[in-house]
Amino acid sequence: MLLINGMHTGYTIISSVFIDRYLPGANGEFVKVYLTLVRLMEDQRQEVTVAALADRLEHTETDVVRALTYWERQGLLTLYQENDRITAIELLPVLAEAEPEKEPEAAVSAEPVSTASEPQKPSVPPKQFDLTALQQDEDFQQLIFLAETYLMRPMTPKDLDLFGYLYENLKFPADLMEYLIEYCVDGGHKSTKYMEAVALGWHSEGIRTAAEAKEANRVYSKENKRVMRAFGINGRVLGTEERKFVRMWIHDYKMPLEVVVEACNRTIKAIHQPSFEYADKILQSWKSQGVMTAERAREAAEAHRQEKKESGTKAAGSSSAGAKNRFHNFDQRSTDYDTLLREGMK
Repeated sequence: MLLINGMHTGYTIISSVFIDRYLPGANGEFVKVYLTLVRLMEDQRQEVTVAALADRLEHTETDVVRALTYWERQGLLTLYQENDRITAIELLPVLAEAEPEKEPEAAVSAEPVSTASEPQKPSVPPKQFDLTALQQDEDFQQLIFLAETYLMRPMTPKDLDLFGYLYENLKFPADLMEYLIEYCVDGGHKSTKYMEAVALGWHSEGIRTAAEAKEANRVYSKENKRVMRAFGINGRVLGTEERKFVRMWIHDYKMPLEVVVEACNRTIKAIHQPSFEYADKILQSWKSQGVMTAERAREAAEAHRQEKKESGTKAAGSSSAGAKNRFHNFDQRSTDYDTLLREGMK
């Protein structure tokens, strides 16, 4: 992947405009990625990969891609893609004067996706409402006033189109819209593009009221934090694929959170490192056995331990016969994942 110098500084420097305007509302991990890119611009042409950036910063590749797409939304860089792969990054000048933020024109994934050789821009959501009529709606007007207060800037035409789309087309009630603004801004995200992504995510999950959104966010945060604590993950948030595992365990497998945590604990005990794939094998096994409580999970683990102990005793009793032919009974070094899984349930 080629890193293109579009800044033409010739030395490492951080603009005071970046510090004043962009840094306060940005996630700290995103800032690390941007500063690293600026540092790499000391060379006129620098080869870099997402994997290399992830290794350098001790991030996951998903975290790096999320940071890159964030800074692209802020207008500080351009990503070039081909066949779903980032092929080049162009850093753009940090403008001295604030410009209206580039807002989304459709739902945008957290990871860049392109199906053609040239970068593609999302299309504008269908405008099926009368904005002039909406501006006479007291609830909508109060909503816009609230948004401008939180964002500390006037709404752009694209902002109004987005809020009108959510309010009229998706039928988000005023209290849900208000919570959307508060939730995003309180989380350090003042981008209306981020708000759109959250809103469309809620809509796809069937969330239609502020109470439902609050409960979903409370549960979602609780689930992820418990899994991170069980795995000993600190200093970062869960990546996209990791969050998919947690959601699958809770919502698809219908596993209680305590059982999920028990599986994570046993994963660490067995292989001494966090592994969502390994924990998933444990939970699949428990699911097939109808294990739905932490107590039942411990009982299942004890049953496996006893089974392994008994099989070991039988193997020891027959070892003398095997000793007569040791030439053929050499130790075979191979990985038995079924045994490894049973070890994880001890």
